Amino acid sequence: MAVSRRVTGLVPGVGVASADLEDGRIAAVEVLTPVPDEGWRDLAAGHPVLVPGLLDLQVNGYAGVDFSSPGLDPGVVRRVVEALWAEGVTGFCPTVITGPAAQMRESVAALAAAARADEAVADALLGVHLEGPWISPVDGARGAHPVEHVRPPDAGELAELCAAGDVALLTIAPEIPGATGLATAARERGVLVSVGHSLAEPEDVHAAVAAGATLSTHLGNGIPALLKRHPNLVWEQLGNDVLTAMFIADGHHVDLATLRTMIRAKGAGRWFLVSDTTSVGGLAPGRYRTHIGGEVELDAAGRLGMIGTDYLAGAAASLRSGLANAWAARVAEAAEVTAAVSARPAAVLGERAFGRGGLDPGARADLLLGDWDEATGSLTVKETVVRGRTVWAAS
Repeated sequence: MAVSRRVTGLVPGVGVASADLEDGRIAAVEVLTPVPDEGWRDLAAGHPVLVPGLLDLQVNGYAGVDFSSPGLDPGVVRRVVEALWAEGVTGFCPTVITGPAAQMRESVAALAAAARADEAVADALLGVHLEGPWISPVDGARGAHPVEHVRPPDAGELAELCAAGDVALLTIAPEIPGATGLATAARERGVLVSVGHSLAEPEDVHAAVAAGATLSTHLGNGIPALLKRHPNLVWEQLGNDVLTAMFIADGHHVDLATLRTMIRAKGAGRWFLVSDTTSVGGLAPGRYRTHIGGEVELDAAGRLGMIGTDYLAGAAASLRSGLANAWAARVAEAAEVTAAVSARPAAVLGERAFGRGGLDPGARADLLLGDWDEATGSLTVKETVVRGRTVWAAS
């Protein structure tokens, strides 16, 4: 049945616009008051912000649920979907990190079962992101991944993981023996390949790109604290036009001034934002035990770290927070930042995200309406819409 509704709001960097929604899609859009890039901030106090539903390609878990923990219950995946609706996220890649082979298969299979059992879950899940187990075993590059389960590339294991469920994306360290062969095998299966958790030399990055890698996982992270000045794998990935970079804008993984510089180096259209949230996302500050990092602590500033080390253990802030940080820090023009959480990840995923990520006529009516506070640089979600229907609204 057609659901007709008109939504009006401030599209950052574009202006005040209205969108007519019908049959789950945007039927028409009219810009009522065009404004230049910075002008939208002056209008934000009087209009709700209107952007496409957010798309996050790296979600390890949220709201107490860890997609990599043993015995993942398909029924709790709906809890994550609903919690992320409250954050304006309408589609995401559940991320399974390095673990025992059987446990990783179990996690992928549980996510597939959750999608089969629940139409809303199926709509929200955009394919599994395998972050490991084929990464660097070296401290710093490995991050919070358990070293005992890092292992050599195995095309047979990749085939088993793909058979267990819907795998969309693979993060791999290109310097480990067999990595380029595995990258080729992944691409033949339609799996996107990303460079990450690595100590690659420039020639290793070149080899990965030649084998089909097109992405960089949380660039600026998953590396040791100290690298040689140049050349190194960060410069190489920033300068490679084939690789689209994923960045985390929580202010902890990369400080926002550095992020702004990296985005300028990478160039418009060659980057997007992810959250890297874990099961601690959405929880109160405190100490937790998690699959990612073991004993971890979330401090009052939002930093999630492994107790007794300087290492991060993923993130606790949603993509909504990253979007707000990026707008507030002016890491790029407002419309470019919005695209980095919507249109660009949709384009990377291709058919998996067909029709998502935009406000043009014909696009899916997946929307975030919220309030922007320029003084605090914060975005509060008022309503999340999926296929033209409200799935979450502030009370």
